[in-house]
Amino acid sequence: MGRRVKPEVVDWRRALIERRRVPTVAGSLGRLLAEQLFDVSPLALDRSGQRGAKWDGPELAVSVEERVFVAPYRPEPRARLRDRLGADDPVATVDPYWKIAAETLNYALVTRCETMLHGGLDTGAVVVTSIDDQVFVRIARPQQPCRGPIAFDLGTLVGSLFMNIFAQDGYGAGGAIYRTYLVDQAEQLWASFAERFSQRWRGRGDGAAFPRRLFEDEGDDDAAEIALTHFLERIEADALAFAGAEMAQRILDPSPEEDTNAIANPVERGRAERQSLGFARYLMIQRPPTFSAALARLERVVTTAH
Repeated sequence: MGRRVKPEVVDWRRALIERRRVPTVAGSLGRLLAEQLFDVSPLALDRSGQRGAKWDGPELAVSVEERVFVAPYRPEPRARLRDRLGADDPVATVDPYWKIAAETLNYALVTRCETMLHGGLDTGAVVVTSIDDQVFVRIARPQQPCRGPIAFDLGTLVGSLFMNIFAQDGYGAGGAIYRTYLVDQAEQLWASFAERFSQRWRGRGDGAAFPRRLFEDEGDDDAAEIALTHFLERIEADALAFAGAEMAQRILDPSPEEDTNAIANPVERGRAERQSLGFARYLMIQRPPTFSAALARLERVVTTAH
């Protein structure tokens, strides 16, 4: 009888801070998210199915609205940021366009009840278990579930990953090499999400929205594919904007942000915070349409700082 191997369990954020490489995590996460978000949406469920999924339950998004879209843009967080970065630092100034962008996203959260959300999904909520050469990924039980856009959970997870990318140089030598790995993880996350979402779409039944009886069952497969393309384009762009909101919230929140707080050097920590906030503003206001465009901008921001 072989020796029983004790599994190693770690949250993904800790693994990223420690620069561990678990290449299969992003792909597994993308597929898992696509399944969870699609399967409780009107794309998969009819009206009776939505009631079974507690769509008629109480509205639970209030804490998420306040935490992500309101509290970070009040004067107090900016004052704390000025104390850390300096009174004249541009990212610490009040920006009305940034507020408008935040509330535009907040409006999407409260009006587009597309699916049931985790509501607090970041790299710290991803549990990675390694047993021998096998890796298992799961998402921790949500503390703030709510209804909202399909892109929201994907966006907050991506924003958390972007935070770690900007923090890497502060962890010591080798940051550029590991950052390349993280960029690849971000690309894999979106690619695997889009692939699995497309599989779910093509295998869907008669949900409350885009039912097969109106498209494929009438021989209109091309129209269904066009609709899928448009749907994924919107999810991709919205996820990047929500990623920016997550990044801004994590920097401006009074509680310590784990990725940047792990940087011992205060100068390097300030650099990571400035870059993260500047990139968050870009994602929220300029709204890049694709992950490739956003990641190209991210690379320019990081390399220009050196």
